[in-house]
Amino acid sequence: MCEWGDTVPLMVPIPASCSHTGEFRWALKPIDRCIAPLVSALNKAGLYTRGACCGHGKLPPSVILDDDTFVVLMDRKTALEFFDRYGIDIHGNKTNKVDPDTMPCIKGDAGDE
Repeated sequence: MCEWGDTVPLMVPIPASCSHTGEFRWALKPIDRCIAPLVSALNKAGLYTRGACCGHGKLPPSVILDDDTFVVLMDRKTALEFFDRYGIDIHGNKTNKVDPDTMPCIKGDAGDE
């Protein structure tokens, strides 16, 4: 995460509903440096973003997509605590405790399958 104000200029989509022209357009806007690569990748993939914040150490990083979906990013520890707190597993099934070995793509080292 970066400090508030540590931004980089990035071309981002401006939805028609947010644009002073009333039309979809692209504009250069300041984006938090540490989340800018993700915002850029999402926009290049056609998942247009409406807003983003790295959280600056106070909240988890998040990106708002054009369809108002909020994408909240969590490290492994925070994700496990979240699932445990709400008594669900990664698939949304009710459980009493999350088994870290059942979470896909994050168990062990990057080389684990």
